[in-house]
Amino acid sequence: MSKPKICIITATPLTIHFFFREHLKLMAQWADVTVVFNKKLNAGIDVSDLPITIKHIHIMRKISLFWDVLSLVSLIRLFSLQNYDMVMSLTPKAGLLSMLAAKLASIGVRLHIFQGEVWASKTGIMRVLLKAADKATARLATNIMAVSRSQRLFLETNRIAAKECIKVLGEGSISGVDINKFKLNLRARKCERLKHQIPDDALVALFLGRITRDKGVFELLAAFSVVAREINDFWLVLAGPDEEGLTDILYSSVDSDLHDRILFTGFQLAPENLISAADFLCLLSFREGFGLCALEAATCGVPALGTDIPGLRDAIINNKTGVLVPLNDPQLTVCAMRELALNTTFRLELGAAGKARARANFDAKSVVKAYDREFCNLIDG
Repeated sequence: MSKPKICIITATPLTIHFFFREHLKLMAQWADVTVVFNKKLNAGIDVSDLPITIKHIHIMRKISLFWDVLSLVSLIRLFSLQNYDMVMSLTPKAGLLSMLAAKLASIGVRLHIFQGEVWASKTGIMRVLLKAADKATARLATNIMAVSRSQRLFLETNRIAAKECIKVLGEGSISGVDINKFKLNLRARKCERLKHQIPDDALVALFLGRITRDKGVFELLAAFSVVAREINDFWLVLAGPDEEGLTDILYSSVDSDLHDRILFTGFQLAPENLISAADFLCLLSFREGFGLCALEAATCGVPALGTDIPGLRDAIINNKTGVLVPLNDPQLTVCAMRELALNTTFRLELGAAGKARARANFDAKSVVKAYDREFCNLIDG
């Protein structure tokens, strides 16, 4: 008996590397899996070790009429030739294109997983267009999932889809956390600080993720510049790919005498080491599906400062596993950052509670198995 055929579409291999590796390993045991992405995006990310077939289609993250139409035609051709049992999409642009192509190619099971809405941080006509695109994606899909309960509520409130049509597994997240990988490592803490010339007794705030405006990096630098004036041994590390060429602009937004305490490390293959080197995480995002890095930090006993938005409300329990602040509130952001930096007892209590919650509810093995069962059930009908 032949295996069912599944095609997964995303814009970049970064999504696969960070969120979907373990899913693919399990799926490959019972299905023939093809993954489609733009090989020219995040070209340094290698997923060729996975037991999958990889196909290149020039899907762009941003709107590009020429490439969007070309990608749509390529997807229709691929789906029609291969006759997949299920088509699954993981990112917004890939979602709209692949759900439309799969509908036109008469693919029976069309699953889109919402992981954060691009339009959540937009205004004007761009918000209207992107919101309409998500609504179309939801209508074209036969099945919809969201990676957090607060995101499901956000989608429902904004009439993207009805609550009963959006499934959230367990406590949320798309991949959970590898609790054997993400744990406090004192040796790694020492080595990372030595590598980056950070004093052993310094206080370190860490940003972990794509360096983009939507991740609140300008708001983070603004708050840090205030607190760093008050605390001489306070450092900020930003780890992740600079996708919008912001590094120089961010440096220039802060007085030059603070530059020595601000580090950009680029993409990290072992983010758990930097988490061990940090005292708390900062994620002042304008939009998140879940905020997995806050959960990874929590698993190491490192609390997080985040914005009170859908997704992060599931990853961070305010004043229990971290601190949430309103969007666009510089004063409260500075106060929260100062408190986390200076109040060691509070920080350690948050870290301990976050670690217990993450390990109890978000073990990657359990989360990935739950998704795998869901995928099997969708194909079995």
